[in-house]
Amino acid sequence: MFRSITVAAILMTFFTSLGRADDGDLASKSCCTSDVTTLRLVFPPELMDSGRESGQFQPAFAKLYVDDHYIGDAIVNLHGHLPTIQLPKSIIRFRVEMSENRTFETKLALLGHGSKQLLYVDIRQPAAKKPSRAR
Repeated sequence: MFRSITVAAILMTFFTSLGRADDGDLASKSCCTSDVTTLRLVFPPELMDSGRESGQFQPAFAKLYVDDHYIGDAIVNLHGHLPTIQLPKSIIRFRVEMSENRTFETKLALLGHGSKQLLYVDIRQPAAKKPSRAR
């Protein structure tokens, strides 16, 4: 009787640990085979800290574009929080627009595979006006 209880306990422990190992492997595989990149936007400190010294918080918004398609707004001065976007693996043209004609534009290669990338958005200077073409 003691022998059968011991064998049952060993088998139960083996199958329980086997099930946990499979779950963990499945979770790690799904994370690493995903073709999604998490892109975090970092703005200049003077922009991120704006509005903290006054009693009333005034959020500063930035419009976000991927390949000239509007994807949404981001609050850039919410202290301690970085705007985050999940995008599929690809090469994109990323643009950020704020008030006072401030624009940041760059081309990015998103790596996919569950990667995380940081993008420093240097939007302190107003964008230069493009010269109009003479016809």
